[in-house]
Amino acid sequence: MPLNSYNAANIVLYAGGHPQREASVILPADGSLFAAVGVNKLIIERDSIEQLPEVRWQDGFGHPVLTAQQQAGRTLYALYTHINPDWNELPWSDNFPAILYTLVYPNSAAATFDKALIDPAQAMPLMQSSKENNAKPALSAVTQLSAVCWLIAFILLFAERSLSFYYSKSKTNG
Repeated sequence: MPLNSYNAANIVLYAGGHPQREASVILPADGSLFAAVGVNKLIIERDSIEQLPEVRWQDGFGHPVLTAQQQAGRTLYALYTHINPDWNELPWSDNFPAILYTLVYPNSAAATFDKALIDPAQAMPLMQSSKENNAKPALSAVTQLSAVCWLIAFILLFAERSLSFYYSKSKTNG
């Protein structure tokens, strides 16, 4: 189907060619920031990187992974790998939706600022005042168990020694 029949502002196409195994990482080439993603297979472009359209992502060796080209009022992206776990780690990446969002909307404020941040006051634990007017966390109370643990250890030691003395005495006299 010809590209003119698609009514979309952004189109992603897989680049043609033979895949080659390569252990590398996908890195942004356009200044955007995302964590490096591992790649296992790539379609290596034979042309030099200067002859390609705008390179958005490249691998650790400088081969293009994603290129962008403006054509007839839309952006055509050529992907030199596949979105497949056999080819790369993009499907397993936690940042993959954010990476795609920054590609589709490069100049949006949401692409530069994380909307998932919370106010530091929301991260504070719930506090309640006690009789002494000292603020303590409402969900936890400090109880010292060291005296109880030592008492249990002493009782167990006394019981073990008593039983061992009793059984050793009955065997020698019996």
